Formats: sequence, C-alpha cells, structure tokens
Amino acid sequence: MRKLNSVLILLMLSVVVLGCSSLRFNTNVLEIGERKVRASKVEVYSQQFVFNREYTNVGNVSATYCHDAPLSQQDIKPIPSDEVLIKSLKAQVQSRGGNALVFHQCRRSNTGQCSVFIDCTGTGYSIDV
Repeated sequence: MRKLNSVLILLMLSVVVLGCSSLRFNTNVLEIGERKVRASKVEVYSQQFVFNREYTNVGNVSATYCHDAPLSQQDIKPIPSDEVLIKSLKAQVQSRGGNALVFHQCRRSNTGQCSVFIDCTGTGYSIDV
C-alpha cells in the first residue's frame, strides 16, 4: 500500500512538472528593473551646466502617458507622477550612451481618448563630469 502511494505521488508530480514546462509568464518586471538601473546612471542638469563642459548631444527624449479611463477610476488605474516619466527619459538617455539629462517639461492635457495626457520631454547628453 505504501509503495502504491509513493508510485502515485511520483506519477502525479511527473504530470504536474510536464504540464507546467510549457507555461509562460508575461511580465514587465525585468523591463522595469532595467529601466531603474539605466535611470540611476543618468543625472539631471541645467542646460548651462552641460554647455560649460565637454558634451555630446545624444538626442531628444520623450515619455508619454494616456489615462484612458474616467478620472473617477484613478484608484483603479493610478496616474503616474512626473518623476516616473522622468525616470523613463533618463533610461532612454542611458540607452543612447548618455549620462546627463536636461529636463524640459511635463505637460498635462486632456486630448482625444485620454482623460489625462502627460508628455514629458528633455535632451540627453554625454558629458565629462
């Protein structure tokens, strides 16, 4: 009886392992982690600070957000802070080889299907600090 239980448990575990071997998990955890690491390598500076150093322009960067749910549903789908979008700008700068961001602005509006639309812009540079 004990041997039969052991065989059944082993058989059930085998079925579970084989059944789960084809499962895929879609997540953005790695993407978020990579963005945080990239952003941590970029500092925000004034335009004057950058121009007073040796620099290379790595291009304009932008990050947008569209809150496509009614504003009454902010608790369900929270609106990100400007800091979250600025981290995205910094990650873009680092991915282009830069280490400095000159932040321009974050504009908020309600256009089209977005109850809140946020557009943040900046310019990325590689500078000698």
